Amino acid sequence: MTTTVYLVRHGVTAWNVAGRLAGRLPGIPLTPDGRREAAAVAARLAALPIRAVAASPIERAQETAAVIARPHGLPVTTDVAFIERGYTAWQGLRSQEIRERFPDAVEMVAHGEHVPGVESVDEMAARVWAGIERLAARHPDEAVVVVSHADPIRALLVHIIGMTAARLRAIGVGTASLSRIRFRDGGAVVDYANSRTHLAVLDGAGGSDGGE
Repeated sequence: MTTTVYLVRHGVTAWNVAGRLAGRLPGIPLTPDGRREAAAVAARLAALPIRAVAASPIERAQETAAVIARPHGLPVTTDVAFIERGYTAWQGLRSQEIRERFPDAVEMVAHGEHVPGVESVDEMAARVWAGIERLAARHPDEAVVVVSHADPIRALLVHIIGMTAARLRAIGVGTASLSRIRFRDGGAVVDYANSRTHLAVLDGAGGSDGGE
């Protein structure tokens, strides 16, 4: 039995545009552009037989998921397995500040090494994979949507493909991007990643290919 999983990164926020690491901080909603991005994803998925929509508990993911779920008449299931990467010491800072204040740690993270206070790629991959397994068990031979964040989605794709943790940022996961995997018999295949063709209708609306 195969479950098709559509992985969606949330729409853009003001913090994405400013290069600030939101992490798991509350109170950071989608911008108007972010809401338009979410609507574009929803339009792309509206005609598909989606049977469940699960999301990170973080506000920006919940907002995006609610827009996607609406055409299907589905509730949004919250699952902490899909939450943003843990950045205890870094969240709230701008990218440049992080590099200036924690240069050694940033270098270590870039090489896939463990840094206290930063969730490892393996830890992310394990929890996201566990969430996918639970969802697939409830929806065999069906299609589901998971709304999460850039690094958790990257970590899952790295795990499936068999890449090393140091290659995490080799995978692009832009805001409101769509990736698809097929989960079967405890394994998975990546059909495509970081598809953003649906955003062409926004005529250059602000977005983010990186950041969190």
